[in-house]
Amino acid sequence: MKVRTLCLSLLFLAYGGIGAVAQDELPELTDSLAVAFEQEPKLFGRFGSTNAFITGRPVRTYGIKGGVSFGERVNVGIGYHWLKHGDTYIFDNDGVEEIRELRLSYIAPFFEYAFIHKRKWEVTIPFQLGLGRSYELLGDTNGNGDASARAKRNASTVILYEPGMAIEYRLLKYFGVGAGVGFRFMLKNNRNIDQQFTAPTWELRFRIRFGQIYRDIIE
Repeated sequence: MKVRTLCLSLLFLAYGGIGAVAQDELPELTDSLAVAFEQEPKLFGRFGSTNAFITGRPVRTYGIKGGVSFGERVNVGIGYHWLKHGDTYIFDNDGVEEIRELRLSYIAPFFEYAFIHKRKWEVTIPFQLGLGRSYELLGDTNGNGDASARAKRNASTVILYEPGMAIEYRLLKYFGVGAGVGFRFMLKNNRNIDQQFTAPTWELRFRIRFGQIYRDIIE
């Protein structure tokens, strides 16, 4: 509960401060975006993981993202995210106890804007809208056997929205470390599953700037 409260507090304070600044500096923000989109787009890819909760229990979601970057200020693209090993629990199916494991996967277009980009520091507002499905897997959850052969139950489409804020510090030319907080809102939940996916999210980052490495090599 303390982690959830901390994530929410940081996120709301961040967006409140950003909103207050944006009201006073909307022309500057619009100009900044316009200048960014005038820059030559550069391809980028990223793999990472995000921590969250399902009904109060911690889980980890993995993601692969790809897209284009404009002037190191704006990133636009699409990602695929999945909860490989979800929350497990005992389900009473008419007197018969079953072990069930939650799974979640979705694709999500995303947009990221670095409203602070000075020297070694970068503060970014990322958000994405996801479309996918959640379901339950029955049976063995200890990693033995083929997960694709396990019976699936209660599969349904889900729609989610994930805003956040992230900060990164560039250690060296090609490396960066940082952290981020956010929130996962289930705009359309799976009503067949009695579990709560709406929750705060947080992550720790270690980034290798492959794009910068590639540009330095070819230049």
